[in-house]
Amino acid sequence: VPRRTWERSYHPQWKDIDILSWAEHINHDNNQLVKTLARVGQFGEVTEADLITAVKTIKLRFIVGLMNEMEESIHRFNVFMGINESEENNRICMDQFFGHGTKKENSNPHPKVEEGSPAWQVLARDNEFDMRLYESIVEIFGEQTEIIEKHARSMAIWNGQE
Repeated sequence: VPRRTWERSYHPQWKDIDILSWAEHINHDNNQLVKTLARVGQFGEVTEADLITAVKTIKLRFIVGLMNEMEESIHRFNVFMGINESEENNRICMDQFFGHGTKKENSNPHPKVEEGSPAWQVLARDNEFDMRLYESIVEIFGEQTEIIEKHARSMAIWNGQE
């Protein structure tokens, strides 16, 4: 676990522990997305009903972004926040945040856990409901495409750009 002193959950004694050992012996904080969205306590057990609640919450209250679709995700957020990406000051800001001409990615690198590896299997098992929520989020990302496009068109008309 890399050194992340600004994170409240950072523990220096974990810095040399590999992800498999951490997942098997230390981590007991599982299905946090579903727990948060369904208002289940940290130590509560997650149910199918909680997963359904979490999916409904995402559909009704969020514009979904995906790390592997970073540029499109940022575009969607900009559309809904009314940020004109063609304005120079906004382009400069995005270039400073994401880098110009480079692949846009999370600013905090994390070690990769290969799908199917022992660590991945433990994490997937212990976070089954969050894994299923993620699959739903990927579907919602696709479903939101039309909504984003309609909103962008209506904003363009509103701003006299169409």
